[in-house]
Formats: sequence, structure tokens, C-alpha cells
Amino acid sequence: PPPPPPPPPPPPILKNFLSCYTDVDECKGNNDCHSNATCYNTDGGHNCSCKGGFAGNGLVCVDVDECEKGINNCDPNTTLCVNGIGNYLCKCHTGYENVAAGKCEDIDECKLGTSNCRGKNEICTNTIGLYQCDCENGYYRINSSCVDINECDNSTSCVKNADCINLNGTYNCTCREGFIGNGDISCTDIDECKTENVCGNHSICLNVIGSHNCSCERGYEGDPCMDVGDCKGNNDCHSNATCSNTDGGHNCTCMGGFAGNGSVCTDVDECERSINDCDQNTTMCVNGIGNYLCECHTGYGNLSAGKCEGKVFRKYLGGGGRGWGEWNIIKLPLFKLN
Repeated sequence: PPPPPPPPPPPPILKNFLSCYTDVDECKGNNDCHSNATCYNTDGGHNCSCKGGFAGNGLVCVDVDECEKGINNCDPNTTLCVNGIGNYLCKCHTGYENVAAGKCEDIDECKLGTSNCRGKNEICTNTIGLYQCDCENGYYRINSSCVDINECDNSTSCVKNADCINLNGTYNCTCREGFIGNGDISCTDIDECKTENVCGNHSICLNVIGSHNCSCERGYEGDPCMDVGDCKGNNDCHSNATCSNTDGGHNCTCMGGFAGNGSVCTDVDECERSINDCDQNTTMCVNGIGNYLCECHTGYGNLSAGKCEGKVFRKYLGGGGRGWGEWNIIKLPLFKLN
């Protein structure tokens, strides 16, 4: 249920028929509040409260030093806190400007063009709260002037196999003849042997650092290289290889049933490698030197194209008109019965 209504006010006390019920607002006239305090009227009295930036009981109010007590919003890195009567001020450090309450930012004198860096080959470098005048890259300061640096005096300016050329404020590195690349990063030897026919026909090119050498192929000699002969005389072909003469040389090729590079030929086991035409069900593969043989299993014969046939088995079946019977003996693969 709603709360009961408040009781009616008491009847006024009458003195000499005058009412004392009306409150007197002390804050509108003289009161005991301090000049730096605020007066708040109350029923039958008043309160005194010190204003912001002051501390006390309202009757006595003294200034609060927000800077000393650290109760301010000044950025300690960019501003200086200055106390005032009842307040404080955030003052920007030299080289800074105010951008928000209690915050300052560095002034970029170089960007604004307010620096005094005006010398030849001189540049402005902004620093926190200040700036400095530096020489451009490739120059160094002598007294008040910026002088070119001869980078070529430094043996490490260019990489190996490159020549250094000094320029105003810079330098160039150029790879020497026989090399390619960026001279201040790397100079790589040019492989002249990759150029087609650089040494001529029937010659061998040998690349060397910064250059190349030419020599004749085997079977050739002279300059230019001329053919000199082969398979008719001694050669390096294996006894199980055939020799084929070529222009200025020869080729060695292993015969059938052998494998190798022609200088060395080894027997190929066609049975082990399963590169034969022997029927696995009726024959057995037997390897030989340079060849193989298909032998019929027991009970098989008539070998033809790697396959054998079952032999005919005859047996008299007795009387009754049955006579002789014939069967082929066939060797069947084994099966596993479950």
C-alpha cells in the first residue's frame, strides 16, 4: 500500500501576534562563510563549503597547490604545472605547442620551415622539443660547411670485382669486365661458356673467374679443332658393348641383356627383374649371361613363346565300351581354402 501522507505542519508560534515560522536565508546577507567558500542555505541555518581549488571548513579556506600534490592533468613530459590561486596552469615546454587540455606536442620546426638550417647540402633534423642542422648523406661537416665524402677512399664501399667512381654526395660501383650485377651488392662472374658456340665447333669451353678457356673435344685437336679418328683401333668400349664411330669420337653402347654406360656393362638378370616372357604358371625363368631361358615345369612340354603345354596322360579305362581315356596334366596355382 502507498505510504501514509505526511502530518500537517505544526501551528505557528505567535509572539506578539507575529509568525516565526518563515526561514531566514542567511546566504543573502552577511554570513560567516569565507570569501573563497560557497554559502548553502538550510532550514533554520546555513552551510559553508570551500570552492574548487581551496580546502578548509568553509569558514577558513586556503589555496590547494595542485602542482605540488600531483592532482592535475598536466602531461609531465611536455608541460610544466604552474600553481595559481584556486587553480593551476599547464605550460608547454620550449619547442612544444598546446593541442589539448594539459597536453602539448612537439613543434616540427623542419616541417614548418622555421629552422635556420640554410647552408648548402644541409638538412634540418627534428628532435624532441628542438631541431638540429645536419649534412646531407654523402657529406660531412667541416666547421660550418658540408663537404663531399669520397666513398671510394673506403675499400669496402664496393664489393669484390667492382670499380668505385666518386660523385658529389654519392658514388657508383660498376662491375668489372667478365662480371655482372650491382657493384655495391654483388658482382657475379659471367659464364661465357653458356653463350652458344663461344669457342667454335668441336671444342670445350671452361669458365674461369672473369674469363674462359677453350680446348678441343676428344678426337679433335688444333685451332680450330679438327677431327683425328676411333672404333678401328683400341677404345674404351666394354667387351659386351658395341662401338659406333662419330664425328671426332665414338659411342659405346651395351649389348642386349647388359646394362651400363658402354665402358662398363653388367649382365641384366631378366628373371629377378621380371623383364622376361616366361609364363609363370608353366615355366621357370633361368638367367644366363646376357640372356635368359624359360624351362618347363615338371609335367609340361612343347615350349613355345615362353609358355609350355600339359603332357598327355593315357590310361585304359576298362571294358564296357569305355576304352582308353586321355587327360592333360595341368599344374594349377595353389589356392587357400577358408
